[in-house]
Amino acid sequence: MRIVLFSAEIELDFSSNEIPVLEICNDAYLFDIIKELKFPSTDKEIRELIIYENNKELNVSRELFLLIDPFAIDLNSRSITTEFYKKINNIYLAEAEVSSEINSIYRNLTTQLEKLIMELEIDYKIKTDFETKDLLKALGLEIVETLEDPFSSLLSFISIVSALKLFKLIALVNPRCFLKEQELSELYKVSSYKEVPILVLQNKSYYRLPNEAKILIDEELFSRIEK
Repeated sequence: MRIVLFSAEIELDFSSNEIPVLEICNDAYLFDIIKELKFPSTDKEIRELIIYENNKELNVSRELFLLIDPFAIDLNSRSITTEFYKKINNIYLAEAEVSSEINSIYRNLTTQLEKLIMELEIDYKIKTDFETKDLLKALGLEIVETLEDPFSSLLSFISIVSALKLFKLIALVNPRCFLKEQELSELYKVSSYKEVPILVLQNKSYYRLPNEAKILIDEELFSRIEK
């Protein structure tokens, strides 16, 4: 991963096993970075940063998830549910025996419903085939929310992002405000194992954890790498 910060005049390369941490003392500049990640500009002349993965520019609006509030994670948002259903549909289509059995059950179900409806002497129409998403909605299939604490919620989220290939990067803003040092260290291990890269943005100085590649940016936007 490579990150280019224009105002701070930094270009940073990170290996796959490093967690990039940007410790930004200038609050206005931190706000600009967060704003750029949340509402990426299409005007290259005013952009604050560019993130590259394998020398290809990351589409921040689609491929990055910005987390400011850990309690705001919605595991059953439309985008996640759509990808969840797509994943199941691909598995369904790959299992010919299972899909054939489900289609047979559906045909039997519609036949029984038609017998009941005929007694009402009302004109009607019914789908002779179905899409997997219709069945999943009818069954009320959804992801179980884990809202006991931010740590559990983030672990679940990272697992889901990995399984469904939702995002290529998760940006955490001030994670030490809601995670203990041990929890954050464990989160790094899980994200590495699940191959879900993490970028940390913070405005306070903390002890550098193993695998963190910390860059300090002061009030004047001068930077240095903390070893």
